[in-house]
Amino acid sequence: MESTNIIAAVLLATAALPALAAQPTPAEWEQPEVVAVNREPMKATFFNFESREKALAGDKAASQYFLSLDGTWKFAYSKTPETRPKDFYKLSYDVSKWGQIQVPGMLQTQGYGKPIFTNIRYPFPANEPFIPHDLNEVGSYRREFDVPAAWNGRDVFLQIGAAGAAYYVWVNGQKVGYSEDSKLPSEFDLTRYVRPGRNTIAIELYRWADGSYLEDQDFWRVNGIERSVYVYAEPKTRLRDYRVTAGLDKANYRDGRFELVAEMAGAPARVDVEARVLDGTREVLRVKGTPGGDRKVVLAGAVPAVKPWSAETPNLYTLLVEVTDAQGRLVSATSRRIGFRTVEIADGEVRVNGKRVMIKGVNRHEHDPHTYRVMSMASMRKDIELMKRANVNAVRASHYPNDPRWYDLADEYGLYIMDEADLESHGYMEKGDQAGDPQKRAAIQLGYKPHWRIAHLDRISRMVERDKNSPSVIFWSLGNEAGTGPNFENAAAWIRKNDPTRLISYLGHGTIGEEHLPNAYVDIYAPMYDDIEKMADYALDPNFRQPMIQCEYAHAMGNSLGNLEDYWQVIRAHRKLQGGFVWDWVDQSIIAKDDKGRTYWASGFDLNPERGDNSVVGDGVVRSDRTPDPEYYELQKVYSPVVFEGDPAAGSIEVVNRYDFRDLSHLAFDWELARDGVVVARGTLADAATPA
Repeated sequence: MESTNIIAAVLLATAALPALAAQPTPAEWEQPEVVAVNREPMKATFFNFESREKALAGDKAASQYFLSLDGTWKFAYSKTPETRPKDFYKLSYDVSKWGQIQVPGMLQTQGYGKPIFTNIRYPFPANEPFIPHDLNEVGSYRREFDVPAAWNGRDVFLQIGAAGAAYYVWVNGQKVGYSEDSKLPSEFDLTRYVRPGRNTIAIELYRWADGSYLEDQDFWRVNGIERSVYVYAEPKTRLRDYRVTAGLDKANYRDGRFELVAEMAGAPARVDVEARVLDGTREVLRVKGTPGGDRKVVLAGAVPAVKPWSAETPNLYTLLVEVTDAQGRLVSATSRRIGFRTVEIADGEVRVNGKRVMIKGVNRHEHDPHTYRVMSMASMRKDIELMKRANVNAVRASHYPNDPRWYDLADEYGLYIMDEADLESHGYMEKGDQAGDPQKRAAIQLGYKPHWRIAHLDRISRMVERDKNSPSVIFWSLGNEAGTGPNFENAAAWIRKNDPTRLISYLGHGTIGEEHLPNAYVDIYAPMYDDIEKMADYALDPNFRQPMIQCEYAHAMGNSLGNLEDYWQVIRAHRKLQGGFVWDWVDQSIIAKDDKGRTYWASGFDLNPERGDNSVVGDGVVRSDRTPDPEYYELQKVYSPVVFEGDPAAGSIEVVNRYDFRDLSHLAFDWELARDGVVVARGTLADAATPA
């Protein structure tokens, strides 16, 4: 649900309670029912280019209708909302003596405030939905930008890639809107606010908001504008959004089935939409249609003998979508890489392209030892290449939607993604679990409270709408450690209706309290840290039918993972067990300096002992600078798709293929026989193309 309906509901509720009219209305950031004001509906990640060539190249910076606002902004830091410069958005307000800040960038890495690390408890007294004003720091951003003459006659939009916890936007002194959720983009229509030439934009950003009660993850509590900001111009009639469904015919899992649902917006006009699917430069499918009265068009077709996408075989095609006017002239073009693959539960198993898959996964926080949540393309590529070398085939986006570029890399390299909503109310989950009684738990946990229903659905549905076209996403996760309740059931039902092509995961609980059982409204059972005996008991119990894929297991703190092979011996022995996600990929330590100027790895209690807890943040299989720890090599060994079994002393070795799809014909096998370290014989296995 977007802002207009939400605000209307709040106004109606206020009108129905005249006795409360005299009381001051809380700001939007203390009203959980208000998640946005004037924010555009969410859409998939794409850009409308002015030519086919630019669309295929995919670099939006090359478009004359794109303008980046990354870089240096004027900035003022206030310790409380009451001390903020309230009129700074006005054109007459002088910001010439203000400091500066880089966007993207976290405040705390640029000298404004301190980072906080807490695991379970909130970094402020828990009294939902209110925030202590004396702790709520405010950042005031301002800069100017020029609207090019070529934008005349077009609609202009602003995208803020991710910022939080909550923020207001003004342009040329006029209030544009408001948004929450620090891990998803917000877009605003600026058409009636901008003018040709010089314009001024102002953003007022709050460190905490009611939404912070849903962002209680065990990570660094820092804030800022953490992903790119830009403005862009669209044709008056534009492609607003599209959904791609590229699957396999389940009769033989050989032929591709393609469907594109394209939605137009803006000024009504006759247009045609054409979709082409390219294998390199070779066109394998072309379909065309005209939007109907609902401004949508559905284009469908088949690709015989398609090359399927999987984590082992990440075959990608290029989709080119072109919009033309009644005279056949190009209105806009966009493209993206797509993969043909099918995800389903069959015979109690998670199957991709008709085959049972094993999830050899890790959890990954977005973390950099210098910039905290601001991730570079080089860092993301480093992560994914290290993962592939460690034989990792799946990543849980713990615990929020990641930078959109991460999904593009996962599509390209081949990783299954469990995409997770930015939704964790850990403190209230724990309190509710400790209450024991189900009625008491329902009175505490936010998943049961009606005034949090909109916020839950907003975060989950917007994640799905943004990432719906990524073949790497095979699971949607409703969140992490936030308890249960009808707010989650409602969100799961929304996904069932809007994206039946993927599976849903959610447990909602940690490792404390009563015994937690599978949720009926999801597809897989995803517990945390079930031990080997508990896993085996689940696998053998006929009452439990959901496949188990642990969302967290084999905690990698210190030099752990020592019994990972024992886990996998049990996992491989039971078809109901299909792997899990190691906690976690990367240490969350920070590079800091002590009072003598010496560099060291810092935790939360090093940098802010007054506000944080004593959590040890070195939980990863790689360090925060991406140096592999010893457990990285243990992970690599246990997750290996090729193993050797048998008795070397008897001269018999068996090559075992643990790939899900591939044979071993792409590998070369050389062998050596050594006696006391001296090679006495060597050779090559001429034919080891063991089938999957």
